[in-house]
Amino acid sequence: MNRFVFITGLALLALSEASFAAKKIAVLETTGDASFSKNEKQYVTDKIRERAVTNLPSSQDFEVMTRDGILALLPPGKSLEKCEGKCLTEIGKKISADYVCQAKINQVFGSYAVNIELYETTNGKLMGSFTQKKASIDALLADIEKESDRLFKAIAPQKGNIEKNGNSQTASEKNTAGYVEDMQGNKYRTVTIRKQTWMAENMRMRIENSSCYDNDKKNCEKYGRLYSWEDAKKICPTGWSLPKKFDYEILMDIEYDKLKSTAGWSTINNANGNGTDNYKFSVLPGGYDTGMFSDIGKNAYFWTSTPRSDGYAWYLEFGRNSSKFASNSNSVKMSVRCIKNP
Repeated sequence: MNRFVFITGLALLALSEASFAAKKIAVLETTGDASFSKNEKQYVTDKIRERAVTNLPSSQDFEVMTRDGILALLPPGKSLEKCEGKCLTEIGKKISADYVCQAKINQVFGSYAVNIELYETTNGKLMGSFTQKKASIDALLADIEKESDRLFKAIAPQKGNIEKNGNSQTASEKNTAGYVEDMQGNKYRTVTIRKQTWMAENMRMRIENSSCYDNDKKNCEKYGRLYSWEDAKKICPTGWSLPKKFDYEILMDIEYDKLKSTAGWSTINNANGNGTDNYKFSVLPGGYDTGMFSDIGKNAYFWTSTPRSDGYAWYLEFGRNSSKFASNSNSVKMSVRCIKNP
């Protein structure tokens, strides 16, 4: 082969690969005042990063950088505490990110405030920003999620929808099934929804201090066992883990009743509490155990791995007509679903 043609071909190949390289987005660690703990700031960062993954999928040639990936490339000794504007874009260039995003949270006169900025690093252009103040942290977090979507959609192409069984469903929402075993050989059905693979049954592995509702083994067979938060973090199979709060938040974008089981929910005032279970996630109302058992047939409670404060952690409550996140003592025993590690 002619040497000139060969070298020219290599150059064109390199140019082609560069042209189709994924655009990298770096969500830098949230900064803020001392009234917020490191875990709370990381939670805000994870929430924004999760929205970036949702709105800027790899299928559309985007790559959302992980925390470990960013830290590995961050210049030694570089602090982001007082970094903003041009400083952020310079950091973005040093870690080879095309876009960089960061949030700052503060407590001001009893209210909670956030400022989020998204920059394009090549030209330092501010692509979008969001500033909000709310009376409660939960209200602020809801706005952070909504406005993060708005910011990232500004640089993303529109997602196409697909039709399945008459329901509009994005390609990342298609679900597939399988099975996983725990360390005692108990098998659990699994389902993949929006690129997350979940257990579709509550954990039943027997360990010391876990309980069956009303101390009845039949309830363990139907609803799974109930575990304290510390135990919940230890029982997932290898390659799986207790979900973070934002893992459940991705799932909860789906219409509520489509995640509930078609049987097992009580009927109150002639109203059936069962769901349609379109996604085969099969939420069952296993209740909880505080030393006294409560709410079987009425509500489901799932531990997350996200701590709230000393001795307290976040959990997800599925009621008959709604769902919500709350926190409770780590000693309370609740149901556990595991999520497959990415």
